[in-house]
Amino acid sequence: EGLTAAEKVLIKNLKANSPKDKGEYAKSWKGKGKKYKLQRYVGNTKTVEGKSSDSIPLSNILEYSSKSPHQGLIKRVYDSSIDEMANAIVSTIKQKV
Repeated sequence: EGLTAAEKVLIKNLKANSPKDKGEYAKSWKGKGKKYKLQRYVGNTKTVEGKSSDSIPLSNILEYSSKSPHQGLIKRVYDSSIDEMANAIVSTIKQKV
């Protein structure tokens, strides 16, 4: 339950810091469920057409393209959210005790 709380914190921070041209990218942050024990995955479902592919995740282009003004944004948001996510986990544990 603490990981789910931390996941929500990260999604909130990613939405708040995402580029908001049309708002679709910022709204597309989703958790990928509780499939794995003690892990949570967060991803963005927004895709765009590529030259040789039908769909490329927009998050990959913005995060890794050397031409992107948003290069490294996801990593920076994650790094700045670590303390807040840890606090969410701890407070959830304290509620259960």
